[in-house]
Amino acid sequence: MRIWIASLAMCVGLASAQIEREGDGTRRTELQAMERHALPEGLWESLSSITPEDAISDEARAGKAILVVTWARWYPQSTKIMPMLDEIRAAHDDKELLIVAVHHQRGFDAGDSASRAEKSGIITAHDADGKFRELLKVDQDPDFYLIDRAGNLRYADVSNASVKDAADELVAESREDAESLNDRLAEAAERAESARLATDTINEDVDLREIPDVSFTAPDAKAYEDAHWPRFPRDENSRVEEADPRIEVRVPEQGWLPTQPPRAAGRAVVLYFWHPDVPATHERIIPLMDRLQRAKGRDLLVFGVLSTFNDPSRSSETNSRFSDPARLGQIILNMAVQRDLKHWMTMDLANGLLSLVRGDQFSSSSDGIQPFAAVLSSDGVVRWRGVAGTPAFKSAVETVLLVDPGVKARREAEDEYIRTRAK
Repeated sequence: MRIWIASLAMCVGLASAQIEREGDGTRRTELQAMERHALPEGLWESLSSITPEDAISDEARAGKAILVVTWARWYPQSTKIMPMLDEIRAAHDDKELLIVAVHHQRGFDAGDSASRAEKSGIITAHDADGKFRELLKVDQDPDFYLIDRAGNLRYADVSNASVKDAADELVAESREDAESLNDRLAEAAERAESARLATDTINEDVDLREIPDVSFTAPDAKAYEDAHWPRFPRDENSRVEEADPRIEVRVPEQGWLPTQPPRAAGRAVVLYFWHPDVPATHERIIPLMDRLQRAKGRDLLVFGVLSTFNDPSRSSETNSRFSDPARLGQIILNMAVQRDLKHWMTMDLANGLLSLVRGDQFSSSSDGIQPFAAVLSSDGVVRWRGVAGTPAFKSAVETVLLVDPGVKARREAEDEYIRTRAK
């Protein structure tokens, strides 16, 4: 599975492309946790037969962006990416970007490796014990990893289509910006949290949205299995089948406007999918979703996902406008500021979330696109999906909030916090 992760701030003005990662499940979660952190200890030391010999020494790597690719000369899919690496290498000075091709432990040829390095300027190395791949959780050659000028792993297992964009981004970034990235993100999160706590009251006696994140014991999987989930009413307006309880969705933690959303732990989630060029998906839906967030903000997070709704019948000109990240990013930014949105927006131009939730069971022309939505319980499982704003949708939201074990556990902890503060 491939996952699009975008920073909306980078889609405004001089747009940066979205960076697509590969992988899913536990491995993807582990890779995400590694991003923006120091490399695993002993990573470079695990390599041998490095050509040129000192090309990835501490001194050689200092202050440079690095593109790492794992490959095997005997595997056709690996050799096919070499022309792309040559193209990236030609576009960037080796004082700015190092490209390191790390060969699989089997089938390594030192002579061939040295010859390739000399001809292309790409650094070659041998993962003789497989330790390098183990530390980076490589699953299938070729895998791409990008390291920023601060020496942190910025992007883990990037798709072939996004490698060049990711390399361009890290080369363009200064070392100072790379080194301060985590601090700047932390400051932004702190500002976002302050803004969240300053929202309007939803209770006459206690502003429940000002309650800080209170620790609670999250229910286990069995608690969700044993919960009395009803059979939700069929949405007659929807073209997709009932939600499969096996569908699990991990909502991206970054790239949202107008602020960073609070932790999703113990909260249900509504995802709705829209596009500014399709009025039916947003004209009455966005105000409805904002009201829903205001009313249910203690227990629910509402996310609007701008999607392109795969439609092969569009002309190339229309499709280009439909998926222009700079234009669409500016639209979301303007909307967040002008409307003072209380829920959150992001872009998923590759339709990754939409395809996962909807199952891509149908394709439709832009004039037939419905305002599609999904209701997720706090464990990330889709409990309902269909047309946003219908009676079935509203019933599903109310029912999930009533039944969800995670919501109940979080509320109990918050109630205890309120009682303690009131004494």
